[in-house]
Amino acid sequence: MPLGWAATAVTASLGQAVVLALASGGFDLGVWALRTLLLLVPLLLVATAMVVLWPLRTRLRATGSHLSVRLVATGSLLFLGACLDLWLTSFESSVALRSSRGLLLLSLFGGGAVAVAAGLGWAAGRSPALARLGPERVGAMATLVLALFSFVIGRHIELAPFWPLRFANVFLEAALALAAAALLRRTQLVGPRTFVAGLVALAGASVIAASLPAAAAHRAYARILLDGGSERRVLIRLRSLLDFGGDGFSSWLDGGDCDDRDPRARPLGEIDCEHILERAAPPSPPPKLAGLPQVSRVLVLTIDAWRCQLRGRELCPSLDALVEPASYRGWQRPFMAQTARSLAALFGGPYQPDLVSTEAHPSFTIARARAAGYRTKAFYTLRGFAVPALAGGFEERDTSLVERYTDDSVVSGALAARILEDLQARQGSGGRSLLWAHFMDPHAMYVPTDEGQPVPWLVFDRRGSYIAEVRRVEATVARLVQAARRLGYDRDAAIVITGDHGESFSHGRIYHSLSSYDDELKVPLYAWVYDAEGRLVKPDLPLRTDERALAGLLAHLVGAPPPPGQSALTVTDPMDGDLQYVLVDDGWKIIYHLQGHFDELYHLESDPDEEHNLADERPDQLARLRRRLGAELKPYLHAVATPTP
Repeated sequence: MPLGWAATAVTASLGQAVVLALASGGFDLGVWALRTLLLLVPLLLVATAMVVLWPLRTRLRATGSHLSVRLVATGSLLFLGACLDLWLTSFESSVALRSSRGLLLLSLFGGGAVAVAAGLGWAAGRSPALARLGPERVGAMATLVLALFSFVIGRHIELAPFWPLRFANVFLEAALALAAAALLRRTQLVGPRTFVAGLVALAGASVIAASLPAAAAHRAYARILLDGGSERRVLIRLRSLLDFGGDGFSSWLDGGDCDDRDPRARPLGEIDCEHILERAAPPSPPPKLAGLPQVSRVLVLTIDAWRCQLRGRELCPSLDALVEPASYRGWQRPFMAQTARSLAALFGGPYQPDLVSTEAHPSFTIARARAAGYRTKAFYTLRGFAVPALAGGFEERDTSLVERYTDDSVVSGALAARILEDLQARQGSGGRSLLWAHFMDPHAMYVPTDEGQPVPWLVFDRRGSYIAEVRRVEATVARLVQAARRLGYDRDAAIVITGDHGESFSHGRIYHSLSSYDDELKVPLYAWVYDAEGRLVKPDLPLRTDERALAGLLAHLVGAPPPPGQSALTVTDPMDGDLQYVLVDDGWKIIYHLQGHFDELYHLESDPDEEHNLADERPDQLARLRRRLGAELKPYLHAVATPTP
């Protein structure tokens, strides 16, 4: 029995090796060899489990000898139907599964999938053609199709979050590949020659992987981590298991550790394996804001998950129509593509290593504004904003819409009305004020209908729904800006509009906090600053700036110095063992993958979509950006070493 499963595992490995070779865009022999060997690990683990669980499988009649055509067809169709059900409900229709609409849609699609599976399964069981093939051959074909299906979905990062067994997809792929190989061997469609070919393929992959030069191996491992798939998860897990220093890095499998006996020796550690900190260039200077006046009234409007371009279309025509030569229109790059972390930095919070430290740290700019006599008020719809770093630091808080906000709600108009009421009530009252409002509506789930209108039951256009929602919100905000200027915010005042982060619809990602590409980090920024005579004064900021500069601008407007503990750094933490640090300098962008141990380098002017990684082609720029990154990392790493109590 163990020898049989070992032969099955080798046969399955050969099948995966062939699929990897055929599926690779731009075949690379080193990448293929490493992928093949990495995928062998779950195959062996699942095969071992099959041997151990054989008595239980026999008792439960869950073996190949107990198959029937009807059972195979029904089970396969049920599995595919469940996947399609979740994909249609949560992905294409962009509906919250926990909502009543989501649960109803899930039930309707699920019921349809069950009915189709039962009907087609019954028909398959009565088919003379399938009966002649026999249940084992039908099972072999079905498991082979499911294995390929799992393989493709696991590597399609945009769809993978909606794969029902995504967290176990490594073992799902292995189990299906083994089942297909076992049934093919049982029906003698493959035999000893296939087993020998599998051994030869594994031996060849081993020789190729062992003989890869260090630079080629580094590129191959980086390719695996960038492309995703089960082998990526296996690699990350193996590096963790081989981390003998307990510092999160391994000297094996190109893991980045230079001494696995010393936990101080690691990238960006006390002994920096990559010397990024030791070779750091001087930190970048703070933004030049001396020409801007301090103003008495500041209105800050932030929009969640906001971008102004998608599918080649401009999404912010109403705000763009308000832009004048002396106002500012550009983009800022947030500290992190996570709402609380980004907004806390916006109001002067130091760059903190974790959410708990971020939320606990009082807002620098709000505290300085209150000390200078500014009336401060926050308008928001998300209950979690009531923390010291955000709304908790404001003197007044309007939470009247918190109870109304859900994933499927549309409240931007009601929120704008609340702000307008406050502006009208305070018109002509004098005094200083700092008001902030956050519009959550563009955040998923995307609702394409107008406020007060019912949400359509069936909307299978996620991007179109997002476009409709952004245009609705930005039009609302543009009307609010015009009203604010009529009510006195066109003299000795400033209006600043930005977002907490963008939203991804490319690079195989969806939503945010998953990558460091500009889809998530290029956030629109509008600013109108009026002096005491009502003249517009344009902030001296580049077209593409960072959140540190924007935080400095807000602090300057209320008479405060630049907030401490910030830098030009951006951090991305997808919570999957691939922490990333980002820096943009002189049109070049570096994405440094800390645990992944590789870099991405892009020239944004010539490659705005970030499709051509130049890390290998431009070592001069890579070295320069690494020195700059080291400088900007120091304030953040100091916060990591001394977290907020």
